[in-house]
Order: sequence, then structure tokens, then C-alpha cells
Amino acid sequence: MMAERNVDAIIAYSTGRNEELLYDLQNSGIPILLVDRRPREYNISAVYADKGYGMYEALEYLIRDLEHHEIGIITADPGLPTNEDRERGLKKFFKDHPEYDNVHLFREHGTFTREFGYEATGRLMVKGVSAVIACSQKICAGVFEYCKQVGVRIPEDVSVISFGTFTLASLIEPTLTYIGDRNKDVALTMIEWVSQVVRNGNYHGMNKVFLPRLIIGASCEKHRDVHE
Repeated sequence: MMAERNVDAIIAYSTGRNEELLYDLQNSGIPILLVDRRPREYNISAVYADKGYGMYEALEYLIRDLEHHEIGIITADPGLPTNEDRERGLKKFFKDHPEYDNVHLFREHGTFTREFGYEATGRLMVKGVSAVIACSQKICAGVFEYCKQVGVRIPEDVSVISFGTFTLASLIEPTLTYIGDRNKDVALTMIEWVSQVVRNGNYHGMNKVFLPRLIIGASCEKHRDVHE
């Protein structure tokens, strides 16, 4: 529809499953910019935060610093580029740290929704996890909702880390530990890209990757053995 309306450019926040279509549109003369997604097979401009690096940081904090060994990960379709990147970061962490071969990971794959976050948290708590990594803000909302409703204390009973920058993270109780996705830097890069398109009529390639930041709040604490 946008191509039929002769738009000057398209900024695409997509799942990554329509990359061939976007590439065809780009070849037709419409500049394309992928946001929060890396291109898989085609040469398309993109700006995003490295989710693999973010997962590495989350695991390093939970395992090395806080000594958690039973960790749940709640995310969506494993075939999404963002989840492939998180899996890459996970594998790199354990390759770099073979001493943590006693750590158990429990994955829940579903949708980036509050409802799925709620349901998945219930299943993970039955499995005895001491920490949860929520791979989106909506999933994290479901984690907090479940814990509040059933009386699971954060961080005393379970530590929680989320992906995604929370503008009002300080208002969440307890304050949230999260992987900030550098959204301000991404937005400034988008503006720079649009400016180039407007000035030059086209933009030949840009691939900008930002390293996300671990923002430490009060939703995580050092693991305590229940038998202590």
C-alpha cells in the first residue's frame, strides 16, 4: 500500500519474515530501513540493538554476579531474528564460561504478550526457577502480574530481568532491572537516515548496531538457598 502511494521511504519494524518483499521494494527504488531487526539474507539498511549482547549481559549478571543456577527464559518464536540473536549470545556466554555447566535453563516460547508472560511464569515457578528473563516489556508485565496475584515476591522469591527500555521503570515496584535497547540512539539514527533520503533522494546502505546497556534496579538479588 505504501509503495502504491509513492512514499519516499519506508521504515519497517517487522518480524523479519518478509525480508524478500522489502528487498524487492528497495530494488524498485524505495529506500528501506529495518528497525530493531537485522537483515538475514538481503542487503537492507538496518539500525538495532544487539540482542545477543544483551542476553550475554543478562546471564553474566544473574549467573556470575548473583549466583542463580535455575533460570527461566520467556520469549516468542525462536525463529525470529531477535531470538536467534539472543540464542547466539546465550551460546557465547556458556562457551566463554564452561565453569557454569551446572546451570539449568528453562525456555518458554510463545508470543510477546502479557497473557503469555503470565502463563509461562506459572509453569516456570513450578519448575523451581530462581530467576526469569522476560524478552519483551509485555511479557515482563505478565511476569509481574502473576507474581503479584499468587504472592511470589520479587526479588526475594524470584529475580526478574526484562529486555526493552522502560521509560517509567523507576515507578515499577520493585524498580526493574532491564536490558536497555538504546532507543534514543536508534531514533537519532533513524532521523539521520531520513535526512539523507530527503537530501539525496536515496540512501545506499547503512548498518548500525548499538550495544544495549544493563540497567540495574531492585528486581534482582543474590540467590539464596531455600535450605539455608
